Amino acid sequence: RLWDAASGKELQVLRGHEGGVTQAVFSSDGKTVLTASGDNTARLWDAASGKELQVLRGHEGGVTQAVFSSDGKTVLTASGDNTARLWACAVCSSVDAAAKSLARRIGMELSAQQRARFGIPEDLSGAIRPEP
Repeated sequence: RLWDAASGKELQVLRGHEGGVTQAVFSSDGKTVLTASGDNTARLWDAASGKELQVLRGHEGGVTQAVFSSDGKTVLTASGDNTARLWACAVCSSVDAAAKSLARRIGMELSAQQRARFGIPEDLSGAIRPEP
């Protein structure tokens, strides 16, 4: 639930998680809310309307923490599965998946240095295939 601190009035109810919410934070511009949940997801919400914008899936355990980067372009999530994940907020996909998708769309072969920079495995067999 989002509340107006001055008046104590409820502004929005954010519904969608299937487990308990462990954390909720606003983006630096106050337009987006990021929630972490025991349902293994983090979610982005429009603060004004309460509309769910994106579900961040990939953790195999409950998401215990989620934060925006200072520029609001990246989200970091931490989970009980002993992993942390970076997400590109413009597309709300994991940074690794975004890099692979970009490589597919461009259809270029990446150098070893580029693969390392974007977290793409050295062995690309099956990792980068043209999208249908």
